[in-house]
Amino acid sequence: NASRVRSLVVLDRIAVVDRRLGAEESRIAALDEQRSDLATRLADNRDERTGVDSRRRLLEEMASAGEGIGDAVRRVLELVNDAAPVEGIVGPLAERLDVDREDADGIEAALGPHLQAVLVESSAVAHEIRRRLPDLDGRVELLPLARLNGRSDLPTVPLPIAVSATTTLVRAFDRVRTEPSVTGAVRQLLHDTVLVEDLDAARRLVARGVRRRFATRDGHVLEADGRIVLRAAAGREEGRGLLARKAERGELDLAARRLEGVRIVLEAEASSLDAEHESRGARRSTLSEELRALRSEEVELGYAIDRQTQLIERIERERAEVLTERSELEGRMHECRAERAAVEQARLDAIAREQNAATARDAASAELATVDRDVQAAAEQAGTCRTTLGEINARLDSTRRERTRLASSVEEAERQLARSTEQVADRRERLDGYAESIAGAQVEAEEADGLLAGMTERFATIAQELQTASTAVERTGETLGKARVEAQRLDRDLHSLEMSRRELEIKRESLEESVIEELGFDLAALHDAHPSRPVVAIEPEADATDDADRIVD
Repeated sequence: NASRVRSLVVLDRIAVVDRRLGAEESRIAALDEQRSDLATRLADNRDERTGVDSRRRLLEEMASAGEGIGDAVRRVLELVNDAAPVEGIVGPLAERLDVDREDADGIEAALGPHLQAVLVESSAVAHEIRRRLPDLDGRVELLPLARLNGRSDLPTVPLPIAVSATTTLVRAFDRVRTEPSVTGAVRQLLHDTVLVEDLDAARRLVARGVRRRFATRDGHVLEADGRIVLRAAAGREEGRGLLARKAERGELDLAARRLEGVRIVLEAEASSLDAEHESRGARRSTLSEELRALRSEEVELGYAIDRQTQLIERIERERAEVLTERSELEGRMHECRAERAAVEQARLDAIAREQNAATARDAASAELATVDRDVQAAAEQAGTCRTTLGEINARLDSTRRERTRLASSVEEAERQLARSTEQVADRRERLDGYAESIAGAQVEAEEADGLLAGMTERFATIAQELQTASTAVERTGETLGKARVEAQRLDRDLHSLEMSRRELEIKRESLEESVIEELGFDLAALHDAHPSRPVVAIEPEADATDDADRIVD
């Protein structure tokens, strides 16, 4: 019962652990999917950052190499790092300007060749540059900041009222971000330039009376006097792509910072998922170990239940065999009692016949005087009687030897009862032989009585012979007395054997109770499941006493 209860508990625990393990497996699978998605996103982020970094390095290398700047302008800029540097060279105008990517082509077109302009502090710097580079070959535009920042009288053509009331024009100057020190120079170059989408939009504004300089976002210029310059910054000497590349570098820097932030977030999320995956993996391993242990315990409990069931079945079979054997022993005891009663009745009959024989002997003694002529025949008959007595003595000797054999077999407790039973059966057969001998003796006595009836002539001789026979009978009686004493001793030995058998039975019952208690059987439940059968009580002491009396007889 305890094993079955434990088995049910283990099965419940296995179901719980299995459900928890399934949940952990599902969560781990979901984590694997999330980690795979994160790995893909990290790979995409890494590829995108690689592309951004590659493009940014390329743009930086192009800027470092002076891509888009003419050779003459580059020679002027090299004077800043010369062994005897020229003071007052601020740098290229393009490096001081910041524009949006979508406005880069339009601003480059609006500035045109001015993109190559070099900012200087004053006109004196221009004279110094000309003095240092007298053989300068190429166009170089210098913008003195001191003069340009001080101008505020820039002419501006007013807009028609219809246009100003309905249309908001985008000035190119407003789309440029620069340092305050460079604002005057930028205003000088772009103060009357309007930024439009394309030439069609510029022509529509011109048709409405707007007299301004137009720069389109696709890189064309419509001058105020009607001239159209296509791809106004299309050549290297005009500095094409300087602002676009700078704007792209700015966008790439923002994209790189954004991608780096995304990478940090993704790696943090990946670290969190890895930690959770590791913890859940450890928990899954723990649950798997627990599940394996529980399944092993379940198998062991199943084996234990099978062993206990087999043990119960074996005990039931042995119990049935014991009950069967007990029933057989009870039947044999009843048969022994019946046989003993028959032997007792035969003994009583023999005593009665002996009394009758004694009466007949007395009558024969009275008539001995008349049976002298039959003395010889009587002597012969007495010899026959002596032979019979010799046979009885031989049988008594055999009985003594059998008693000795029984005494030697007492040491083995388990076989004593069986041997005693066999000896009782043997003695019953011998008693049957004795009864047959007594019956033969009675027949012979009857024949002797017939003979004695005619033996009156030799009565004295027969009387003497009878006296001798009486002495022999007395000796036989003494021998029978000793046999009775020996039988009583055998009775005590049989009683000892019975006590040993009882002790063995008590030990067996104690062993059964201890085994049942150790196995945890419920005797009430077993009794209900297997109703008791009617059993006839055994009376060992009475049976042993009866067997001893029968042996004595």
